[in-house]
Parts: sequence; C-alpha cells; structure tokens
Amino acid sequence: MSTMNDRQPETDQQLGLLIDLDRCIGCHACTLVCQEEHGDPQGVQRMKVPTIGSGHHDIPAGVYPDVWMYFQPRMCQHCINPPCIESCPFSAIEKRDDGVVTIIEEDCTGCNLCPPACPYDVIAINSDDMLVAVCDMCSTRLDEGLHPACEDACPGDAIFFGDINNGDSVINQQKLKLPKQAYVLSGVSSGDGDKNDRPTSRYQSQKAQHQADTSILAVDD
Repeated sequence: MSTMNDRQPETDQQLGLLIDLDRCIGCHACTLVCQEEHGDPQGVQRMKVPTIGSGHHDIPAGVYPDVWMYFQPRMCQHCINPPCIESCPFSAIEKRDDGVVTIIEEDCTGCNLCPPACPYDVIAINSDDMLVAVCDMCSTRLDEGLHPACEDACPGDAIFFGDINNGDSVINQQKLKLPKQAYVLSGVSSGDGDKNDRPTSRYQSQKAQHQADTSILAVDD
C-alpha cells in the first residue's frame, strides 16, 4: 500500500487553483473542456459545478425577493496530505513534485477504494471500465508549459492557476487584489479524524451567503 512518505513530492512547489465564486456563471465550460482534454466519456466529471442554494440545478434558495444561489466548481483539491494515496493498495495515486495529485492509469485496477477516502467527493468513476479519474490540472499541458484547460476556457475569468507557495503567483496576487474572503472546501478532516488533509484549492467571494454556509466553505486562515 502507498504511504505518504514514498508518494510525496520533494519540492516546496504546490500548484493549485483559485475560484472566484462571484465570477462563476455556472456555464459548465470547465467541465466540458476537461472531458475533451482527457478524452473522458460524458458521464465522467473531473470538475463538476453544483448549484449551491436549494440543492437543485439552477434553482435558488429562499422566497422572492430574498433568493440566492451560486455555482461552485469542484475538483480534486490536491491536498498536502491526500488520504486517497494511503487508500490505494496498488500505488496507483501519486503526488508529483509540483504538488499535483495524479492517477497512474496503468496501475489502477478499478478497486474503487479511493472515492470513499476523499473528503470532497471529487474522484470520478468511469462506468465503462470502472477506473477512477481526478482533476490532474491537465498534467500533460503542465509538462508542456501550459496552464490547465479550464482556466483558458472559463468565459467569466473565474479560474486562476499558480503556485500557492509563491507570493508572486497569480493566485496570491489575485487574493491580495480584491477585498474578498478566501475559503477552502469544508470537510478538511480525513476519515480517521486525526489528520488535516489540507486542501490546496481556494475559493474567493464577498457575498454574505458564502460566508454563512460553513457546511460547504470554511474560512482560509
């Protein structure tokens, strides 16, 4: 079975995504371009965009005129301590030196032990072969010096990519530029309750309903 020590990167670099929830229009362009980039069938969503509000797609919560909703792109959080790595008995999941979590497809047997280990429910299963898939930030593009396809495809410019450990990166500069609170997805404790998985993706918003919904978003300290 994989362990944190033998599957962890040897550098301080940690690539990640920052999502500006106030800019996301719920168009699902990120989902579609991700499927195209990876050649995934329609049912596999490495990045999904649920509607937060009523719990139903594109339907707000509340009673008019006091209604609200927002869209929240969700993908692999590329945790500092990914519980999925320890859950895989075949060493099919690794964390690259740039901090990106990837599936080693030739080693994945479809045992499906990793989806329940993920606190964020972002590991997809391909029903055709039962193998798993996660957002790998378009690792092939990264190796070519390109950015993730979702960032390029977003019409609302809601997705920012960079090294969260580099103060000069686009992500950190964007956080400083706007007077918005930064959040991480809630559910940061792994299944055993003893370890902080430390998700690296960040969400940004200044809308009150985001701040109130602590079951979904937690303030990034």
